[in-house]
Amino acid sequence: MMSTAEMDAMRATQESLLTVSCTINRFTSAPDGMGGVTETWTTVATVSCRLNPRQTQPADATIANAPRNVSGWIITLPYGTDVHDRDRITIGTRTFEVDKALEYTPLETALRVIATEVV
Repeated sequence: MMSTAEMDAMRATQESLLTVSCTINRFTSAPDGMGGVTETWTTVATVSCRLNPRQTQPADATIANAPRNVSGWIITLPYGTDVHDRDRITIGTRTFEVDKALEYTPLETALRVIATEVV
């Protein structure tokens, strides 16, 4: 079994390979004072990341009557990053919706999420 110091060193090495900045946005709603709600995306974190395509083919889809280009992506984030399913991650001018955060194991060095690009 690895020591805590060894795992910390491996996580630091992994994080040094995350060379792009991204923002994590979470959907929130709040009363608007007139009986309705205001829905917004709130930035909850800015972290470094890495973007890689999944080994699947893109497909076109219509979701909620809006065209959406569905192609799989893997976004790697620092270990311990708080990401929920349906959060959105913005990298440059591109936005991705988190489909699933992959579960941690005791030897994880980073968080990987499966995401779909929102067009």
